Amino acid sequence: MSILAPSVVRPVSTSTIATTSPSPLTDQYAMDRIEFRVGSLRKAFGLGEHDAEDIRQEMLLQLWLASTRFDAAKASRRTFTCGVLDRCYMAIARKLKQRRAAAAPLSFEDALGDGRRDPAATGGSSFADQADLRMDMDEALRPLPRRERLVAEDLKQFGKVADVARSRGVNRTSMYRSVAVIRERILESGIDE
Repeated sequence: MSILAPSVVRPVSTSTIATTSPSPLTDQYAMDRIEFRVGSLRKAFGLGEHDAEDIRQEMLLQLWLASTRFDAAKASRRTFTCGVLDRCYMAIARKLKQRRAAAAPLSFEDALGDGRRDPAATGGSSFADQADLRMDMDEALRPLPRRERLVAEDLKQFGKVADVARSRGVNRTSMYRSVAVIRERILESGIDE
């Protein structure tokens, strides 16, 4: 089964294929741009070669279909190619994120934490807000290297950099470097807003 859901793959009739000539947009530049985007998706979502080939073909198909809309008076071939591939990339990434979220649902216990009553009643954040923040943090920290993800998990557990450094048997300065990487990733994701 293809990794791409029907909502990402636009149906193409045989008459469209028969009447459309091969795209002049599929030059080496386009192929390099496709390979770059496929590699980025493979890295971000841990995809195999079979899935990468599906995505590669989908991007080629979308570029081919869009070639009928190309107007050299409005944009260069490279600009048009990048625009088409960017839209395709974003649609595929969005679908893969939805699939990943659906594959690993948050358990009821995780959503509620270990509290016995809703903290919103006492002026704190509600369970729903805490669950949303946990999910946002997990999503933001997922692309980090393994070492920084483990440090982030330890920080959740211990709370202090000194305690994490002590438990890992490393220097605090080393921990602060990891914390800087984690902080930068959180800022990039927009969670602090």
